[in-house]
Amino acid sequence: MSRDCRGISLTPFLIIFIILTFLASVLAFMFSSQVEDQKRFTKNAQMEAKKMKKLYDERWEEVRRLREVLGFFQEAGEGAGDSTVTDVGIVQAELDKLNTTEILGTPSGVKPLTVKEILKELNRRVNTIKQEINNAKLERDNFQQHWKDEEVSKRDLIREKGTEIQDLRDRAQRAQERLNQEVQQKEGQITELRDRNQTLHAELEKSEAEKQARVQDLTGQIRKTRSRLDKLVDVEKRQETLIPDGEVIRADIDHGFAYIDLGWKHGVKPGSRFKVYEVLKGGRRKEKGEIRIVRVEKDFCQCSILAQDDVTNPIVKGDYVWNKFFEKNVKKVFVFVGKFDTENSKYSKEQLKKIIEENGHIATEVARSDTDYAVIGEEYQSDPQLKTVNDYKIEKIAPSELLDFFGIGTYRRE
Repeated sequence: MSRDCRGISLTPFLIIFIILTFLASVLAFMFSSQVEDQKRFTKNAQMEAKKMKKLYDERWEEVRRLREVLGFFQEAGEGAGDSTVTDVGIVQAELDKLNTTEILGTPSGVKPLTVKEILKELNRRVNTIKQEINNAKLERDNFQQHWKDEEVSKRDLIREKGTEIQDLRDRAQRAQERLNQEVQQKEGQITELRDRNQTLHAELEKSEAEKQARVQDLTGQIRKTRSRLDKLVDVEKRQETLIPDGEVIRADIDHGFAYIDLGWKHGVKPGSRFKVYEVLKGGRRKEKGEIRIVRVEKDFCQCSILAQDDVTNPIVKGDYVWNKFFEKNVKKVFVFVGKFDTENSKYSKEQLKKIIEENGHIATEVARSDTDYAVIGEEYQSDPQLKTVNDYKIEKIAPSELLDFFGIGTYRRE
């Protein structure tokens, strides 16, 4: 199947064009044959007309000669009277000139006719010739009329064939225009399809890019979620196993001081508070009081004893210390949820952030998978960060709890 460079099938249009060309050729051939036949007919008619004219001229020549003979007899009759006998020699001589044997049909050796008989025969011959001339004229008129009719018919046929040819040309032109129109329409459709294909390709690429970005985002979220789960598991395990942060290496109850085996190389900051507990038989933990960091050295720090639950069971060497915000060489990450700049807020967000950073931890504006604590302010339910905090199961604390553990403000027993 023939197609052009745009992929359009041209076979139907080629078939139509071939059929129209064939019909035009057949009509032209028929018209040419009719013209040739008309030329031959015209030529034959002209030859017949010449023959008829020649015959007509011969007949008139014969009539003229007969008229001359008749005129001769009339002159002779007037001069001799009715009883006068015509000079046979003169008449015979004239008849010999006119070849009377052929004209009158008298064979040689037959007795010549009388003048009346000759005149009668001549009149008959003249009438016959006149009739033939009339017939020739009638045939000529008929031929001329037939020739005119043929000319009219030929002109009508030429006009008809010209109309048919013009109609075929118009149909061919309309077919060509339809073809061009359809080609333009197909080109427009091809252009539209190409544009659509490019648009779809661009959309596909965009979708693939979005898909890859979404996959990467989900992969990152999965990684963060796993990291968060690992961290939560580690925190839970640490809380369940009661792993201490440090140990009391010396205690002076009388003066209210104690020393623990944590120093600035472990990330301890002055002002931090630790719970003091002992481990009883069976692994049960029993809190004994609370201490606050006063002075920090490299491997140890001096603490003041803030509270002691039982005077009969004082804080002694070998007791353990623990702070939920502290982990050796690990910085805790805090995020703020809600409003902190209201009239009821004792500290602004900037002040809380500064306290966190001064104690060696990190304060962020956005909750993430590695966030450890969420500091809850007022109207926190309307904060968009709350959903992430709940999804990551980040522990929520109040500003006062944060300040107590960092040793800011007045100490309050829970």
